[in-house]
Amino acid sequence: MTDWLPGLAIILIGLVLLIMGIVARARAQRVQTWPLASATILHSEVKRQTRYDSNSHSRRTTYQPVVNYQYSVMGQAFTGNRVGFGNANVSSKKAYEIVSRYPPGAQVNVHYNPDKIQESALEATAHGSVFNIIFGAVMLLFGLVLLIIL
Repeated sequence: MTDWLPGLAIILIGLVLLIMGIVARARAQRVQTWPLASATILHSEVKRQTRYDSNSHSRRTTYQPVVNYQYSVMGQAFTGNRVGFGNANVSSKKAYEIVSRYPPGAQVNVHYNPDKIQESALEATAHGSVFNIIFGAVMLLFGLVLLIIL
């Protein structure tokens, strides 16, 4: 009677990942149409976080590029911290690569939402979205196969 639960759980997880990836990519594409403003990088660093699993005593380290910037639109100053969309945690190499593009004091362009000026992004990217889309689709298909077989 409950043989379908694992397949359904896998389908739901795959669907969530797929939707997350599609939404992140759509938001990143919308950013490309936003106007640009000049911004000053206030602070940039790689935030490293290690989490330990109490049961297996394993650890997982994540890296997140943190970039704070200030920009002005029509004489009004705003601050932002969004680099791009999607997964904020990236590989160590990618996190340091991103932060190196935005040293404190640097003058850069930032995309801002003309309908909500306080919303901005430095890049029109969606980190991890391709992985989420592919992995989500694979899980979705695998879950469907499980449902058909069981």
